[in-house]
Amino acid sequence: MTAPNNPDIQAMLNIDFELYVTIEKKCLERMKYEGIDKDPRLSNKDDPFYGKPLEFAMHKIAYYMCYKCKKPYFAGLVDCGGGPGDNANNGNDNNNGNNANNELNPEQWICSGCADLSGIAGETNCLKHGKVLLI
Repeated sequence: MTAPNNPDIQAMLNIDFELYVTIEKKCLERMKYEGIDKDPRLSNKDDPFYGKPLEFAMHKIAYYMCYKCKKPYFAGLVDCGGGPGDNANNGNDNNNGNNANNELNPEQWICSGCADLSGIAGETNCLKHGKVLLI
């Protein structure tokens, strides 16, 4: 989509397009890291994702925008649940920061680069993974 006669709208479209391309690239990288690129659905001629690794990655992998830095970060696999609207707590009153309508508090979605790890087991960074996950 383009809006050549409206530079303000075109600028917004360009920002959204760049974000989408960034997420596509991250999904393909994460797909390999998670081993999703070996999923039999990609090689099954009867499957709708046959030969479509990008579409499959975008279907399987969740990225959210960090509240602090406003950049997308890997938030897990879609089928793992735990995202906005997930009712996995089955009526449990402990809603982990969600409000009564099971809506997400956006201030809680923070990437590992922006997360304050101070005070967690006395360490400021994970000795194994470090603070920032680059993929």
